[in-house]
Amino acid sequence: MARDDEPDPEDVAAFERIIEREAARHFEIECRPYDGVNGLPPEWMPPPVLDRFRRTRDYLLEISDPDFLAVQVKAARTDGAPIVPGTATDPHAYLQSIYELAHVLYAAEAGQLAGLEILAGPDAALGRRHREGARKGGRAEKTQYSGDDLRPRNQAIQEDARRLLSQGRRLYELAGILSQKYELSARHIRTILAEGGIKKKRN
Repeated sequence: MARDDEPDPEDVAAFERIIEREAARHFEIECRPYDGVNGLPPEWMPPPVLDRFRRTRDYLLEISDPDFLAVQVKAARTDGAPIVPGTATDPHAYLQSIYELAHVLYAAEAGQLAGLEILAGPDAALGRRHREGARKGGRAEKTQYSGDDLRPRNQAIQEDARRLLSQGRRLYELAGILSQKYELSARHIRTILAEGGIKKKRN
Protein backbone atom coordinates (compact mmCIF):
# COMPACT_ATOMS: atom_id res chain seq x y z
CA MET A 1 0.00 0.00 0.00
CA ALA A 2 1.36 3.40 -0.99
CA ARG A 3 2.07 6.00 1.67
CA ASP A 4 0.16 9.26 1.63
CA ASP A 5 3.21 11.11 0.29
CA GLU A 6 3.72 8.69 -2.62
CA PRO A 7 2.07 9.25 -6.03
CA ASP A 8 -0.87 7.06 -6.89
CA PRO A 9 0.24 4.37 -9.40
CA GLU A 10 -2.86 5.02 -11.51
CA ASP A 11 -2.02 8.72 -11.68
CA VAL A 12 1.54 7.91 -12.70
CA ALA A 13 0.32 5.52 -15.41
CA ALA A 14 -2.15 8.11 -16.72
CA PHE A 15 0.60 10.73 -16.84
CA GLU A 16 2.90 8.36 -18.73
CA ARG A 17 0.15 7.68 -21.28
CA ILE A 18 -0.22 11.43 -21.84
CA ILE A 19 3.53 11.78 -22.39
CA GLU A 20 3.52 8.88 -24.87
CA ARG A 21 0.60 10.37 -26.82
CA GLU A 22 2.35 13.76 -27.00
CA ALA A 23 5.59 12.14 -28.16
CA ALA A 24 3.72 10.24 -30.88
CA ARG A 25 1.91 13.43 -31.93
CA HIS A 26 5.15 15.40 -32.21
CA PHE A 27 6.81 12.59 -34.14
CA GLU A 28 3.93 12.51 -36.63
CA ILE A 29 4.10 16.30 -37.05
CA GLU A 30 7.86 16.21 -37.66
CA CYS A 31 7.45 13.56 -40.38
CA ARG A 32 5.35 15.93 -42.48
CA PRO A 33 6.81 18.23 -45.17
CA TYR A 34 8.20 21.44 -43.68
CA ASP A 35 5.81 24.38 -43.91
CA GLY A 36 6.96 26.59 -41.05
CA VAL A 37 5.35 24.49 -38.31
CA ASN A 38 4.89 20.94 -39.59
CA GLY A 39 8.06 19.05 -40.41
CA LEU A 40 11.55 20.37 -39.68
CA PRO A 41 13.65 23.17 -41.20
CA PRO A 42 16.51 22.17 -43.53
CA GLU A 43 19.33 20.22 -41.91
CA TRP A 44 21.92 22.87 -42.81
CA MET A 45 20.49 25.15 -40.15
CA PRO A 46 22.66 25.37 -37.01
CA PRO A 47 21.60 23.09 -34.12
CA PRO A 48 20.75 26.06 -31.83
CA VAL A 49 18.29 27.32 -34.46
CA LEU A 50 16.68 23.87 -34.73
CA ASP A 51 16.47 23.59 -30.95
CA ARG A 52 14.88 27.03 -30.71
CA PHE A 53 12.47 26.13 -33.52
CA ARG A 54 11.31 23.06 -31.60
CA ARG A 55 10.83 24.92 -28.33
CA THR A 56 8.88 27.70 -30.03
CA ARG A 57 6.77 25.30 -32.08
CA ASP A 58 6.02 23.15 -29.03
CA TYR A 59 4.83 26.23 -27.16
CA LEU A 60 2.50 27.12 -30.04
CA LEU A 61 1.19 23.55 -30.30
CA GLU A 62 -0.16 23.95 -26.78
CA ILE A 63 -2.30 26.80 -28.13
CA SER A 64 -3.62 25.49 -31.45
CA ASP A 65 -3.28 22.77 -34.08
CA PRO A 66 -0.28 22.74 -36.46
CA ASP A 67 -2.20 23.41 -39.67
CA PHE A 68 -3.82 26.55 -38.25
CA LEU A 69 -0.45 27.69 -36.94
CA ALA A 70 1.23 27.07 -40.31
CA VAL A 71 -1.30 29.41 -41.96
CA GLN A 72 -0.47 32.11 -39.40
CA VAL A 73 3.28 31.67 -39.90
CA LYS A 74 2.86 32.03 -43.65
CA ALA A 75 0.74 35.13 -43.09
CA ALA A 76 3.53 36.64 -41.00
CA ARG A 77 6.07 35.59 -43.62
CA THR A 78 4.20 37.52 -46.33
CA ASP A 79 3.55 40.61 -44.18
CA GLY A 80 0.00 39.55 -43.48
CA ALA A 81 -1.82 39.72 -40.15
CA PRO A 82 -1.65 36.47 -38.11
CA ILE A 83 -4.83 35.57 -36.24
CA VAL A 84 -4.59 35.34 -32.45
CA PRO A 85 -6.83 32.48 -31.24
CA GLY A 86 -8.84 32.76 -28.05
CA THR A 87 -6.73 29.97 -26.54
CA ALA A 88 -3.66 32.24 -26.50
CA THR A 89 -3.52 33.54 -22.93
CA ASP A 90 -0.58 35.81 -23.80
CA PRO A 91 -1.22 37.31 -27.27
CA HIS A 92 2.13 39.12 -27.28
CA ALA A 93 4.12 35.92 -26.63
CA TYR A 94 1.99 34.08 -29.19
CA LEU A 95 2.65 36.65 -31.94
CA GLN A 96 6.33 36.84 -31.06
CA SER A 97 6.56 33.06 -31.50
CA ILE A 98 4.67 33.15 -34.80
CA TYR A 99 7.04 35.79 -36.19
CA GLU A 100 10.04 33.81 -34.94
CA LEU A 101 8.93 30.75 -36.90
CA ALA A 102 8.20 32.98 -39.90
CA HIS A 103 11.81 34.21 -39.78
CA VAL A 104 13.07 30.62 -39.84
CA LEU A 105 10.74 29.85 -42.77
CA TYR A 106 12.04 32.91 -44.62
CA ALA A 107 15.62 31.71 -44.13
CA ALA A 108 14.73 28.20 -45.27
CA GLU A 109 13.12 29.48 -48.46
CA ALA A 110 16.18 31.62 -49.22
CA GLY A 111 18.47 28.59 -49.53
CA GLN A 112 21.52 27.50 -47.58
CA LEU A 113 24.03 30.33 -47.90
CA ALA A 114 21.51 33.17 -48.02
CA GLY A 115 19.54 31.50 -45.24
CA LEU A 116 22.55 31.28 -42.93
CA GLU A 117 23.25 34.95 -43.54
CA ILE A 118 19.64 35.78 -42.66
CA LEU A 119 19.88 33.77 -39.46
CA ALA A 120 23.33 34.72 -38.22
CA GLY A 121 24.93 37.26 -40.55
CA PRO A 122 27.53 36.95 -43.33
CA ASP A 123 30.16 35.30 -41.10
CA ALA A 124 27.94 32.24 -40.66
CA ALA A 125 27.59 31.78 -44.42
CA LEU A 126 31.33 32.26 -44.90
CA GLY A 127 32.05 29.66 -42.23
CA ARG A 128 29.77 27.22 -44.00
CA ARG A 129 31.66 27.75 -47.27
CA HIS A 130 34.94 27.01 -45.50
CA ARG A 131 33.55 23.81 -43.99
CA GLU A 132 32.22 22.62 -47.34
CA GLY A 133 35.62 23.31 -48.89
CA ALA A 134 37.31 21.30 -46.16
CA ARG A 135 35.01 18.35 -46.79
CA LYS A 136 35.73 18.41 -50.51
CA GLY A 137 39.43 18.39 -49.65
CA GLY A 138 39.01 15.27 -47.54
CA ARG A 139 38.97 16.90 -44.10
CA ALA A 140 35.45 16.11 -42.91
CA GLU A 141 34.64 17.61 -39.52
CA LYS A 142 32.05 15.07 -38.43
CA THR A 143 32.04 11.32 -38.12
CA GLN A 144 32.20 9.60 -41.53
CA TYR A 145 31.54 5.93 -42.34
CA SER A 146 32.19 3.78 -45.39
CA GLY A 147 29.77 1.19 -46.74
CA ASP A 148 31.49 -1.60 -44.80
CA ASP A 149 30.94 0.26 -41.53
CA LEU A 150 27.17 0.70 -41.72
CA ARG A 151 26.34 -1.84 -39.01
CA PRO A 152 28.68 -0.31 -36.38
CA ARG A 153 27.48 3.13 -37.39
CA ASN A 154 23.84 2.17 -37.05
CA GLN A 155 24.53 0.56 -33.69
CA ALA A 156 26.31 3.71 -32.56
CA ILE A 157 23.31 5.81 -33.61
CA GLN A 158 20.93 3.52 -31.74
CA GLU A 159 23.10 3.61 -28.61
CA ASP A 160 23.28 7.41 -28.79
CA ALA A 161 19.49 7.49 -29.08
CA ARG A 162 19.03 5.33 -26.00
CA ARG A 163 21.51 7.49 -24.09
CA LEU A 164 19.65 10.66 -25.06
CA LEU A 165 16.34 9.13 -23.99
CA SER A 166 17.84 8.16 -20.63
CA GLN A 167 18.97 11.77 -20.21
CA GLY A 168 15.41 13.04 -20.63
CA ARG A 169 15.34 13.87 -24.33
CA ARG A 170 11.98 13.30 -25.99
CA LEU A 171 11.44 10.68 -28.65
CA TYR A 172 10.65 13.20 -31.37
CA GLU A 173 13.89 15.15 -30.75
CA LEU A 174 16.24 12.29 -31.62
CA ALA A 175 16.22 12.51 -35.42
CA GLY A 176 17.11 16.19 -35.43
CA ILE A 177 19.92 15.79 -32.90
CA LEU A 178 21.49 12.67 -34.43
CA SER A 179 21.21 13.84 -38.04
CA GLN A 180 23.56 16.71 -37.20
CA LYS A 181 26.15 14.41 -35.60
CA TYR A 182 26.14 11.70 -38.27
CA GLU A 183 25.43 13.90 -41.33
CA LEU A 184 22.40 11.86 -42.33
CA SER A 185 18.89 12.99 -43.15
CA ALA A 186 16.33 12.94 -40.35
CA ARG A 187 14.34 10.36 -42.36
CA HIS A 188 17.40 8.08 -42.54
CA ILE A 189 17.97 8.43 -38.79
CA ARG A 190 14.33 7.50 -38.11
CA THR A 191 14.72 4.33 -40.23
CA ILE A 192 17.87 3.31 -38.33
CA LEU A 193 16.13 3.92 -35.00
CA ALA A 194 13.11 1.90 -36.13
CA GLU A 195 15.41 -0.99 -37.05
CA GLY A 196 16.75 -0.86 -33.51
CA GLY A 197 13.25 -0.99 -32.03
CA ILE A 198 13.38 2.63 -30.87
CA LYS A 199 10.77 3.99 -33.26
CA LYS A 200 8.05 2.60 -35.44
CA LYS A 201 8.70 2.69 -39.16
CA ARG A 202 6.34 4.88 -41.13
CA ASN A 203 4.80 3.59 -44.33
